[in-house]
Amino acid sequence: MKYRMYLLGIYFENARKNGDGRYCFKKDRQKIRKWTQLSAGMSNQELLQLMAVACAGVDFLREFPYALGRLCRNSAVPLQLEFILSTHHLINT
Repeated sequence: MKYRMYLLGIYFENARKNGDGRYCFKKDRQKIRKWTQLSAGMSNQELLQLMAVACAGVDFLREFPYALGRLCRNSAVPLQLEFILSTHHLINT
């Protein structure tokens, strides 16, 4: 059986550019959007990096092409991430 994973929302504290906040994906006609466009800019670049950290999991963090510490606004306080993931089971064809 195949699965798809969806990131429905991300909550963060102590992010360098975005500070404390959240980003929740909107539904389109009661369906989860497959694509969401973010405008260009440093804060949205960081938001994309935070999403990558949330989806990658602990095993892949050392593979990132940037130091995770640079995502923190205050280096004395750890970056806090909470996120909501949903899986969708695909029917075998």
